[in-house]
Amino acid sequence: VALRVYGHKGSNADADKKLSCGSSELVYPMQPYDSGKLDKALGKFKPTGWTPIARSLKAAEQDLAKYKGEKNTNIIYLVSDGVETCDGDPAQAAKELADSAITPLVNVIGLDVDGEGQKQLKAVAKAAQGTYVTVQNQEELQEELNRAEKIAKRWEQWKLKSLDDLT
Repeated sequence: VALRVYGHKGSNADADKKLSCGSSELVYPMQPYDSGKLDKALGKFKPTGWTPIARSLKAAEQDLAKYKGEKNTNIIYLVSDGVETCDGDPAQAAKELADSAITPLVNVIGLDVDGEGQKQLKAVAKAAQGTYVTVQNQEELQEELNRAEKIAKRWEQWKLKSLDDLT
């Protein structure tokens, strides 16, 4: 598990756009899941600032670069409360990510987003051949992540069984 946050520096003010749009940070590097450490990493941030979705998707590819898709099941969850506001093209970035050597499953979760936000986030999911879901609050977000964890475990079991069947 790894966690990257984006747009977290500065504020929503025009004067902070450059700072906020340039912020995308891996705050929990790839490691075995530790709920305490992950909660601590998450607890340092509040939703504020601009939204550099495209920049963050490109950075996620770098985060997973050593985990090539032929030997790993890479799953990326993009969670956003709105549209790209930093002049990037998130659908194009998602397509490039999906076509990369890490061949990730890219799932998008819209957190209480409006119609415009849903439209763009659905386009990101479609470009990456992933899924899109809307949640309204933290409880629904946690339910979605729990559901996704179960799916990932089933996928991994299927993959391992398929590899065993080949030998």
